[in-house]
Amino acid sequence: MYSKGLPVVVIWLCVFVLILLPTAAQSPTTIAFISNLSGNNDIYVMNADGSGLVNLTNHPEADVNPEWSNDGSRIAFMSRRDTPDNWQIFTMNADGSDPRRLTTEDSITFRAPTWSPDGQSIVYSRDADDNAQLYIMNADGSNARPLLPPDAPPDQGEPNWSPDGSRIAFRGQAERSTEIYVFAIASGEITQLTNAEDSDISPRWSPDGQLIAFTSRREGGESKLFVMNADGSNQRRLTSLPSDIQEGQPDWSPDGRTIVFEIEVNDADSIQVLDLLSGATTSLLEGAGVNYGSPVWRPDASIAPSIPVIAQADIPPTAVPANLLTLGGAAVEGQTTFADAPKFPLDVPQGSLITVVVDADPSAYFSTSISSASAYLQPLASIRDANGQTRELFLVGT
Repeated sequence: MYSKGLPVVVIWLCVFVLILLPTAAQSPTTIAFISNLSGNNDIYVMNADGSGLVNLTNHPEADVNPEWSNDGSRIAFMSRRDTPDNWQIFTMNADGSDPRRLTTEDSITFRAPTWSPDGQSIVYSRDADDNAQLYIMNADGSNARPLLPPDAPPDQGEPNWSPDGSRIAFRGQAERSTEIYVFAIASGEITQLTNAEDSDISPRWSPDGQLIAFTSRREGGESKLFVMNADGSNQRRLTSLPSDIQEGQPDWSPDGRTIVFEIEVNDADSIQVLDLLSGATTSLLEGAGVNYGSPVWRPDASIAPSIPVIAQADIPPTAVPANLLTLGGAAVEGQTTFADAPKFPLDVPQGSLITVVVDADPSAYFSTSISSASAYLQPLASIRDANGQTRELFLVGT
């Protein structure tokens, strides 16, 4: 009698477990990301604590750049599964099923899809004739057309839709460097938000639409995480990680209290989480020989954003770099006004030590570089004061 009833009990227990334990792709605290854990880049999901990894794509060709729809039901991504020489845009269900190709030009590369808040449209970058342009299409791939007017900044990329659907942040090429812009959909107005001397890229709206996180090389050396108000004001650095660590691809948690991002150290990528209240960073995924990157948090409309007050990162003063390019030359001091040109020639003897002093305005950053034939400014190393502000940029040897 007992032995006959046992199989029935086991069956009911199995059904109970399947109902109560959703897959990682269904969890409201899911993060999508890319990794070469299986040999080539695939799209994975994991829980917010770094557990429960699931490979969603598992395809022999590369799949990268996941982006959640606002309701968390689908993921847009880039893939080379049909065109090995060019990226195409696909969508799939949150569990990896039902992949659909949206872009149809095999000879063109498409990048960086981002969903409209209502899930009806996707904005992306179309890279043709050495110039990337933002396009918009319906969520099924139909009615693709340019998004911005012809006089918009060139080399447009990394679009990100504001939570209320009224604006799109993107990066574009300014006269001297790559900067962050905002496009107002109703008026068609484009506003430049940043004006650094080196790349400002990867803009991401906070879930309440009040802030934009981004990465910048304005301090010299590797890119770092920054944040600004939605109008471009109050730009400040978020992290205090060592200067040789490259930071990128930020994305806000649904509650706005943390930012997930990737770092690169010694050619290896890992995923970190920054607590905005404490400024502390925690590693979610890292491993020798395996890259993890492009993390994006699954939206959750049931969570009300509660973003803490974000202060300037506590960055200690830095010492003068040991590898300054003195080369026995004489020091040159002076002041110059930069003209509106892509590069600014600096008439100094070859082998001179060059120091560029930055004024008190924390948004004023200068680039420094040098070549064998002539000298140009490009940021390679910076000196910070006790308040964390950049004060001097130096040309350093390699």
